[in-house]
Amino acid sequence: MMRKLSLLAAQIGFALAISAPAFAASAISHSAPENVYGWCAGYAPGRADRCAQQRCQKQGGTACQIVVGCVGPGATAFAERPARGFGAACLGDERSARMAALIGCISAANSLCWTNVTFASNGRASDNAANLRFDQVWIAQIALQSLKFFKEAADGSLSEATRTAIGAFQSEIGRPPTGTINDELLRRMLDAVGGPRQLAGIIKREQLSSLEQQLVGAKPTRLFYTALNALPPEKPQQYFKSLREEELRVALTTYIMSRGAACTTPSPSVSTVSESIWIVVCNDVTYNVVFNEGGYSMITGGGLTIIK
Repeated sequence: MMRKLSLLAAQIGFALAISAPAFAASAISHSAPENVYGWCAGYAPGRADRCAQQRCQKQGGTACQIVVGCVGPGATAFAERPARGFGAACLGDERSARMAALIGCISAANSLCWTNVTFASNGRASDNAANLRFDQVWIAQIALQSLKFFKEAADGSLSEATRTAIGAFQSEIGRPPTGTINDELLRRMLDAVGGPRQLAGIIKREQLSSLEQQLVGAKPTRLFYTALNALPPEKPQQYFKSLREEELRVALTTYIMSRGAACTTPSPSVSTVSESIWIVVCNDVTYNVVFNEGGYSMITGGGLTIIK
C-alpha cells in the first residue's frame, strides 16, 4: 500500500501545524526496494532535494525519490518487524511531523511503528531518547483513549491528565499508580486493547481517515507512507492465542482487569474452550471470556457480566 498525501490538518483534538517560517527547506528521499531513506534540512529547496537524494543513495537506495518536502521540521518512522513499513512527514513543528509519520506508517503496515528521526528546519536532529519517550506516551494515550481512561487529545506529552490516566489504568490492573510509562506497562496497555494490531486498526480508523477527509492541496507533498509488508488484521482472541503460556496468563488477566473484573496478575490458570471462549481462573472467581465477531467481549463470573 502506498499513498502520498498533500496536506495534513488534524482530527486528533487539535490542529497539526502545517507550515513553518520560510527560511530553509527540508526534504526526505525514500527507496522502496530497500526501505531506506535520506533527509536534509536547512538548505535552499533544490539543494535540500539533492542532499536528501545523495544520503538515500549512500544508505544503499537504488530507487531513491523525494517523497516529502516543506519549509519546516520533518520526521520518519519504521514499522516493527515482521512488518515492513515506512512513514515520513514534513510539517510545521516537530510534534506534528512525528505524529503524522507514525499515523501513516502504522496505518499502512497494520503494526506499531517507531520514530527513526525527527529534525528541525535548521537540520538539528532530536536524540533517540526523546523520540522514544514521545512514541511511548503517544501510543499509551491512544490505548488509554480506547479504554476510556483518557479523554484529552493524544499529543505525546506526559501532561498531568496523561499521568492521571496512566495511574488510573495502573490501579485498575492492581499496580501502584505511579503515572509513568515504560516498555512493560505499554505492553500491558496493548494487552488490554487486544494486541498491537487492534491499536493499529484504531489509529487507522479514528485518526488517518479523519485526517484525510480534511486534506486540502499543497505542494510539495507533506506526508508519505508505504508498506512493503503489511500485517493482516488480527482479532483479540488470535492475539492471545499467539502468546506463550506465561505471557498469556499476564495478558488475558490484564485484559479482564482493565474492564473491571477482580483478579490478580498473572492468573493462576488460563485455558481455552475454543478460539472465541476462554476461562480465566482467579483466586476466588472463575471468569468466562467470550469474544464476538464485532470486536467486543463478554466477561462473566462472580456475579458480574461485563460487555466491552
